[in-house]
Amino acid sequence: MYSFYLEMDVFSKLCSATKDNPTIENGGLLFAKFKPKKLIVTDVINAGPLSKRNKYEIMMMYKILCKAFC
Repeated sequence: MYSFYLEMDVFSKLCSATKDNPTIENGGLLFAKFKPKKLIVTDVINAGPLSKRNKYEIMMMYKILCKAFC
């Protein structure tokens, strides 16, 4: 079993996304490091303004993600 850790700035980003969108799925991508028995989340990015969101799912826009990673 793994322990799950969030860095404080990542936690703040997640709280902000939830506050901004309380009734729909926030979505986004989590980035993490694996260490023995630990998962440490180091960053999160929002799904972007063009993503389609509802209460149960999110469809991220490929172009937004590509700008972040390509």
